[in-house]
Amino acid sequence: MKQMKEWKRRHASYSFAVIILAVAGCSVTFPQVDTLRSQFGSGPAALTVPQDAIWLASFKGEGQLLAAYQREGFILFANADSNGRVEFDGWLIRNVSGFALDESDAMVIASDGNAGPRAIARGITATTMDCRNWLWTPDEGLSGAWQQSCDGFEPNMIMLNEEGAIAVIDQVVAPSGERLKLQRYDSINR
Repeated sequence: MKQMKEWKRRHASYSFAVIILAVAGCSVTFPQVDTLRSQFGSGPAALTVPQDAIWLASFKGEGQLLAAYQREGFILFANADSNGRVEFDGWLIRNVSGFALDESDAMVIASDGNAGPRAIARGITATTMDCRNWLWTPDEGLSGAWQQSCDGFEPNMIMLNEEGAIAVIDQVVAPSGERLKLQRYDSINR
């Protein structure tokens, strides 16, 4: 039993180290930050996620550490050890898998743009909601929150820190209204 606990502890440490090494050199851009910066004329044209950026994903009471990877047209938050996977297009979470979900339970969010009708499917269950345009609520410097109201659900949120980097993404991802929250790990410990 003691050997098993030691193996799990060591495995978790190795997994975390592998994630950090895999992210090295990764540059991730987010369009809402570029939009904000273009409105106010400050900062570089693209947001860069620090090389050591790790995200805590929370869904249905389960938390996983995920690394961010730039892909064509979206950001992939993933952890190879836990098979947790979240696809984010810069405004909307588009796909969620892992998190103790079997393959037929993966969530897919479909929308023609960032506002208007949106379909959320989980297996054979689906719902449609109507979402408004994203609204910016500024705070100090480049910090603040993008919020989007959708019929029948709490608002979707994308929160930026003082440097204009995304710190939190909190959105509805399931027909039942379940939410997924991604939070930059370094912002949790501040």
